[in-house]
Amino acid sequence: MGHATAWPCGTITVVSASVSLIIPTWNGAPWIDDCLATALEHAPADTEIIVVDDVSTDDTVERVSRFVADGRVRLIVAPENRGFARTVNRGLAAAHGDVLVMLNQDTRSTQDWLTPLLSVMAADPRIGIVGCRLLYPDGRVQHAGGRIDARGAGSHDLVDPPLDGLGVADVDFVTGAALAIRRDCLNEIGTLDESFGRGYYEDVDLCFRARRAGYRVVYCPAAELIHAEASLSASANIEGMARFQSNRLRFVIKHFDPATIQAGFHTGERAWLNGLGVESSAFVAAHHRSYVRSLLDLDDLVRSRMSNGEDDPRPTVQRVLIDLRGLVPLGATAELHRT
Repeated sequence: MGHATAWPCGTITVVSASVSLIIPTWNGAPWIDDCLATALEHAPADTEIIVVDDVSTDDTVERVSRFVADGRVRLIVAPENRGFARTVNRGLAAAHGDVLVMLNQDTRSTQDWLTPLLSVMAADPRIGIVGCRLLYPDGRVQHAGGRIDARGAGSHDLVDPPLDGLGVADVDFVTGAALAIRRDCLNEIGTLDESFGRGYYEDVDLCFRARRAGYRVVYCPAAELIHAEASLSASANIEGMARFQSNRLRFVIKHFDPATIQAGFHTGERAWLNGLGVESSAFVAAHHRSYVRSLLDLDDLVRSRMSNGEDDPRPTVQRVLIDLRGLVPLGATAELHRT
């Protein structure tokens, strides 16, 4: 399922495409000052910066308001909390740039990262999406492009070639924490799919839609940012894990054909579940909850596929999810009933 093809970086050229940064915020007070200050410092002077706040309960809006006087920062305050995808889409709708860049509130830059990103995009009109090299605050590589396996599980590709070598690579996806999309590509494939709810897989889905439309999705190591990865929507409890797994299944049902769901996904999911033990009982329970939710929402999940004239995957998906719902690793059986 996954792939990554490297190709030479070449000489970085100066490009003139107009750029809009879309920064969704929610309770981002610990990070937003650094995010905006470094964006203003390192982005070209004509870069449009749009902050869309998703009804923060801290002083994020007040902090952003101090930057609005700069003239390059615009603030949009959403009327209600609707999550990441809806917040980003509000910003995309208000943006004017030829290239639109989604940027998390907990990122910051130490150098010009937009010029190499734009240069990569300018090198080939079929490059629809470009992702950045993200580092943890301690300097470790966090993201260097991503892969999707047969289960629909994503992994961050930490194979990170030297910046002066074969650094730019075609990948399955890049993270929405720092993702640039060509306006022509966005107009063709549409914005983030808000049916993924409050987080997870919207960026992967966007990249797969771009690739299906014939665009390339690439990783650019010279476009480097620091990312705290402080996800406020992530949760380690069963409900939070079930929400994540439900979005994984939504992605699988949306993008995998019935034969792949029956063979690769089903086989891989069974093997993975059977490898879990008693210490993973809550994880198993979260997966079971996601299987049930997907069965209940199946008509909604396949609607976009059917509108494209594709084969109806419902019979296959039903068989697979019912089988998986009945599978409990032996070591987790006793504990699972207590969750």
